[in-house]
Amino acid sequence: PTPPALPPRCAPPCARAPPYPRVPPRIVNVFTPDILFLAGAYPPTPVWALTAADLWRIVEISRQQLAANVMGRSQTLSPASGRRTTRSLDPSAKLWVYSRGGKPCRRCGAEIQSKKTGPDARVTYWCPACQGSAHDV
Repeated sequence: PTPPALPPRCAPPCARAPPYPRVPPRIVNVFTPDILFLAGAYPPTPVWALTAADLWRIVEISRQQLAANVMGRSQTLSPASGRRTTRSLDPSAKLWVYSRGGKPCRRCGAEIQSKKTGPDARVTYWCPACQGSAHDV
């Protein structure tokens, strides 16, 4: 496959621009923070500021995560239900950053940050050590 085209400079921040616009919003709300975490992308980064390689990595991680979460229970690592991005067998460690504001990062131990963004006040989650901070944008 070919890398995605670079978006125009007016494109939204990463956290508000999921790679799969046809995916239902509730799924996007859960998966987008963890996809950006796995890609090492800081959520407020404008999409236009990403390189083609960054975009390609985000799309590939998105594809992998969404595919892994539509497999039947017999095809997954665990029979536990619910969305899972960590591939951990521990039912209490299903997600990397989503809904984990104030808790330690599963990878580095830094405190997961959260912030309401956009007109619908969607909460975005990220690890400042693994994904950077406002100083990096």
